Formats: sequence, C-alpha cells, structure tokens
Amino acid sequence: MRSGSYDDVLAQGRRGTFRVVLVGGTAAVLLVALVLALVAWASPDPAPTATDGSTAPSVALASTASTAPGAEVLATPGLAVEMPDDLVWRDVRGVELPYSASKGPSNTLGGRATGFAHDPAGAVLAAAHIIIRINPQVGPNVFEPTLREQVVGPGVDALRTMIVEVYAAMRQQAGVPYGDPVGEIDGALRGFRVDKYTDTEADVRLVTEWLDSNGRPIRGALLLNMRWSHDDWVLVAPPGGDFIPANILLDEASLYTPLSAR
Repeated sequence: MRSGSYDDVLAQGRRGTFRVVLVGGTAAVLLVALVLALVAWASPDPAPTATDGSTAPSVALASTASTAPGAEVLATPGLAVEMPDDLVWRDVRGVELPYSASKGPSNTLGGRATGFAHDPAGAVLAAAHIIIRINPQVGPNVFEPTLREQVVGPGVDALRTMIVEVYAAMRQQAGVPYGDPVGEIDGALRGFRVDKYTDTEADVRLVTEWLDSNGRPIRGALLLNMRWSHDDWVLVAPPGGDFIPANILLDEASLYTPLSAR
C-alpha cells in the first residue's frame, strides 16, 4: 500500500488497469516486447477495457516462454545475497516495490529512484526500481530521465522508441494528457537471484508474477545486467531493446530468494 506522499507523482492521472493478454501457440498476434512487458496490439482474445470504458494495449509484468541462452544456469543456486532488515514496500503504478534506508533508493524525487548501495542487495533493488520506471505507464516525466540517466548500452535507443510508441497508444486510448501516467502495471515482484557479481557488474534475475487471459497466475524470470557507473547501478539495455530472449517461464521458483510485499 502507498505510504504518505512517497512516489505520489506516480499516482497522479491513474485511469484504470490494463491487463496483459497472453496468446500461445501459432495465434496470429502482433507483440511488441519491452521491459518486463508483453504488449498485445491485436489478439483473438477480447481487448482489455479500462474503468473509463476505453480499450488499450496491455503492458504488464510478463514474458513469453523461452529457452533463451542463460536458462541452463537455473539448475544451480545463485549467489548468497542478504537483503536488509529495513525493507518497506510502496506502490509504484500498481507494483509493490521494496525500499531500504540502508541499501536504496536514497533519492526518489519526481518519481525517480536513484542512489543504491554498491553491493549485491543494492544491485537487486536497483534492477527492480529501474525496470519498473521504464514502463510506459509511469509517463515520460519518469521514464524519459530514467532511460537517459540509468539505462546504458547500444539497445537504449530501440528500447526508448518502443516505450514512447506504447505510451502514445495507451495515452490516446485512455484519453489522458501527454506527460501523465496512464494505467497500472499488472504484475508483482516475487523473488530474485544473483547469478554473477563483481564490483562493476551484476547479473540479476527478477521473478515476476502476472495473470494470463484466463486469470491464472504465471511466473517468469527476467535476466537483467546491471553495471556500476558514476557511483550508482545502471541497467544495460539488451541488443535491440528486446528483453524477451532474457525471459524464461518458471514452473517453480525454489532456486530463487523470495521477495514480496505479501
């Protein structure tokens, strides 16, 4: 639940929840993959409907089934990571995220999240906060500076293009002014593992949970490469801005450390 005015900038302009539509097999759909999202532009399933009656593309914490490179590391546990005892949870566009006075983020002005500890726990927290704040639902006042200052690599431009296009479609269908947040991210953070850690780089897998078109919970693991740069963690965008190859669906999450507000 939201505490006080923390991240209130992200609560402004809320106009309903957009649910993900997952279509498997050979169904003819056009999917745009970005962030933790699967965006359904067209689907045999009914289009999602917001509370104001409008329909919109779906953006949520989701991924497609994948046997992408890196899946084999799931056979062994990740590194031991001790999360701080001072974690509190606050809502950011429908997703409960962990905050720590000792590990970060230390700065949340304007809905941003910066200032993470230079250790594995800080890398995990940075991964969770940055990936949520580049979803189009948070609006360009948050995702634009986050992309500019906290995401690096050759895939940044392609990632920005996808996010801007999805935001424009969502904003138009929801009828909100440019710049406002739009809808909520339909998903939850459930766990993590750190596959690799050095003073300059960390490979963090976030376990997320979302609902399929029949309301059934599905869990997936998203691999995020984090880099220590200018005294803070930044996210390395994948080639072409496409996170889908870094996703795998999970039948169980026993090799992950639980991390959830509930």
